[in-house]
Amino acid sequence: MSIFHCYHEVASGVISVTNLSSPLSVRIDVGSASVRLGIFANVLAAAATMVRPGKVYAADPAKRVLHDAKYAVFLKLYDQQAECRALMADFR
Repeated sequence: MSIFHCYHEVASGVISVTNLSSPLSVRIDVGSASVRLGIFANVLAAAATMVRPGKVYAADPAKRVLHDAKYAVFLKLYDQQAECRALMADFR
């Protein structure tokens, strides 16, 4: 199974698609292509049709302690991952 990560750079109109299961990555310049084809006057006009304002989520101060603890766990796991990669670096 392949897992993909998509990222849209609004200012440039570029969509990056990365297959997380392989080292391949694709960049698609959707905004500029649509401008060159005459579909939109400029990249900002193209981007305005591709993205819309989303929902705003406010932080819940009551859950601060929980999220701080989760972040502390994340930092420990990140450090452990770096240590494990260093141990295995000679075998790549």
